[in-house]
Amino acid sequence: MQQSPESPASQRRVSNACNYCRKRKIRCSGKQPCGNCHKRKIACHFDDDRKIAVSVRYLQQLEQQAGDKDSQTGPENGQSARQSRLRPSPTPGSSPSRSSADVSSNPLVSATSSYVRDGSGRFRFMGPSSSASYSTRVFSLLRHHFPDVCTVDSPVNTENSTYKLTWPIIATDHLPDLGDLPSLDYSLYLVNTVKFHACQLLRLFDEDDFVKNLHEFHQLGLSKARSSRLWFAQYLLLVALSKGFISTLRIPGTPPGSVYFQKAMSIMPDYVSLTREPLLAIEVLCMVAVYLMSVDMQNAAYGYIHQALSLSIIEDLHRDMPPTVMDQESAQRCRNVWWTVYVLDRQLSSMIGAPCSIQDVEITSRLPSEIDGSQRCVIFSINVQLSKMTAQVINSVYSVKAEYLKMVQVVLRNMASIAQEIKGVVEANRWGTLSSVSGVANRLILLYHHCVVLAIRPLVLQLLSWYLTRSAAAADTQKQFSGPIKKMLETCIQSASHIICTLTTLHEHHLLGSFFFFDLEHAFSAAFVLTIAAVIIPSMIPDLDHEAAIHTIFEYLIRRGSIPAQLRKHELDHLKSLLSPLSAENATTPGADRGNASAVIDQTLDAETSMSDAEVGLSATNMLSIAEQLDASETVTGIEFLSPTYWPWSTADETSIFPAN
Repeated sequence: MQQSPESPASQRRVSNACNYCRKRKIRCSGKQPCGNCHKRKIACHFDDDRKIAVSVRYLQQLEQQAGDKDSQTGPENGQSARQSRLRPSPTPGSSPSRSSADVSSNPLVSATSSYVRDGSGRFRFMGPSSSASYSTRVFSLLRHHFPDVCTVDSPVNTENSTYKLTWPIIATDHLPDLGDLPSLDYSLYLVNTVKFHACQLLRLFDEDDFVKNLHEFHQLGLSKARSSRLWFAQYLLLVALSKGFISTLRIPGTPPGSVYFQKAMSIMPDYVSLTREPLLAIEVLCMVAVYLMSVDMQNAAYGYIHQALSLSIIEDLHRDMPPTVMDQESAQRCRNVWWTVYVLDRQLSSMIGAPCSIQDVEITSRLPSEIDGSQRCVIFSINVQLSKMTAQVINSVYSVKAEYLKMVQVVLRNMASIAQEIKGVVEANRWGTLSSVSGVANRLILLYHHCVVLAIRPLVLQLLSWYLTRSAAAADTQKQFSGPIKKMLETCIQSASHIICTLTTLHEHHLLGSFFFFDLEHAFSAAFVLTIAAVIIPSMIPDLDHEAAIHTIFEYLIRRGSIPAQLRKHELDHLKSLLSPLSAENATTPGADRGNASAVIDQTLDAETSMSDAEVGLSATNMLSIAEQLDASETVTGIEFLSPTYWPWSTADETSIFPAN
C-alpha cells in the first residue's frame, strides 16, 4: 500500500530547504520528499552539507583552537618540533591551503612562540617582527622544499655571535686606568662626532651640561671622576661611541671603542644609585643601549633601555611637565630624554620582535618641535613620529589576533601624513638651487621606507609559500595581480628599492655608517625582500641592477670592519643558494619580462639632481590610494577568503592564474 507523504516510515525531518524550494524561494516543509515536490511528482533533493557564512575572525579562532589542541596531543622531539613551527608551507606536492588564515592573517604571527636552535644548542626565541625571524622562516621554508640544494646548515645569528663583551665591577672607591683618555680638544672633537652621527635623530646627552663637566674634569682630574662617577661613565661611553663612528682600522673580533665601553660599564652604579640622578642616569642607559645595538647585541640593549624606560615612568617623563614645576629649559630636556627613550624602545622592540612596553595613549608629553620650531627639533620630532608608526605596525600588523590586510590599510593611511613632513626636511636641506645630500634627511627616508617594508614583507613570505606549492610551469608571473594585492607588493618592492638607492647615495658621499645600527638593519631587510622578489615576481623588479648596489654596500661595510655586516652578507648568499632552483626555472621559462618594471618605479637617483617625490618615494597620494583600494575591495577582506578556490590574483577570465594541483 502506498504511504502518504506524512508517513514517518517514508519521511525524515531535515533542517534545510530542498533545491527546488530554495531556487524558487518558497516555503519548504523540510521533509523528504517535501510537500511541494510530492504534489508536482518531481524528485526532491537536499544538499548533504549545509553551507553557512561565518566571519573571518571566528574562523581564525577555530583554527587557533585546533592548533592549540594539536600541540597538546603529545611530546615531540626537541629540534624537529621547533623547526616544524618555522615551516609555514605544506608538504611538497600537496594542495596549498588558501583559507582566510593564509591571506588575512600575518604568517609570521602565531599563538605559540617560535624558536630556533643556535650553534651552542640553545633554543632562541624568534620575535615575529625581527629580521632574524623573517630570514629564519624563509630559510626553513626553502630547505623544506629543496632539501638537496644546500647541505650546509642555515646561519643563525644570535646574541653574542658577533662580539663577546665582559667587564669586571670596580668598587665604588676605585676607578679604572685613566692613562689613555683623550685630551680636552680631542674630547670636544669626539663630542661633535657623536652629535653629527647620532644626536640629530636622538638626544643622548645635554651638550651644555656635558661640556661644563668635561672642562671641570680636565681641571680637577681624579677628584671630579670620583665625585661625579655617573657622569664619568657617560664620558667614557661617549668616547666609545665616537671611536666606533670614526674608526677605520679595527682589531679583528673586537668592536671599536670597546675598551672605553668596558671601563664605563665597570664603574656603572647600581639601580638604586641611578635613581638619585634620574635624568643623567637615563641618558647614560640610552648610550649603553645605542652602543650594544651597534655591536649586534640587541637583546642586551633591550634590557638597558627598559631600565631607562622604568626610570622615565617613575619620574613621570611621559607626561607633559607643568610650568610651575620647572623652567622651560629643564622641561625641554625632560622631553628630549623621554622621546629618546621612546624611539630606542620602539626600534629595539621591532628589531627583536617584542611587544611595545607603554601604549601611546598613556603618553602626553609634547614633541620638542611643538615648543621649539627649529629644524633640529623638527627632525627629532619626525623621528619620533616614525617610531610611533613602527609601534603601530608592531601592535597591529604583528598582533596575534589582528586582521592583517585591514591593519596594513590603517598603517599606510597614517604613513601618508608623515611623508609630507619628511619632504619638508628634504627641501630645507637643498640650499636654494644646490642639491646637497643630507645624511639626516636621507636617514628619515630610510626609516620611512623600512616601516613600509616591515608592514608588508609578511605578504612576500606568503607569496613565496604559495609559489613553492605550485608547479613551475604554472607559475607564470606575467599574469596580473588583483588591484590591492598588486599595489601592496609594488609598494613593498618600491620601498626596498628606495632603501638601496638611498644607501647608495650615502655611500657615494661617504655618509654610510659602518657602526651605527640603522644603516645595516635597513640594508639587510631591503636586500632580503628584493632577493626573494627578483625570483618569484621578477616582472615587478625595475631595471636597476640592485644586486650590484647591494654587493657594493655590504662590501664597503665589511671593509670598514663591520662583523655584523659580514654575517648579514653570509645570510644573503645563503638565501641565493636556496633560491637557485627557482632562479634556474625562471632562466628557462619565457616571459619574465622586466620591460614594464620601470613604470612601477623610476630608480634613477642622480646625486646631482634634487630629491623629487619619485626619487625618495615619499608619495602621500600613493599611500592613500593603496589604503582606499584595500578599503573598497570586498574580495580582499570579505567572506571570499573562506572559499578554498579564492586566489588573490586575477586574470582576464577572473580565474586562478595557477591550475589546481
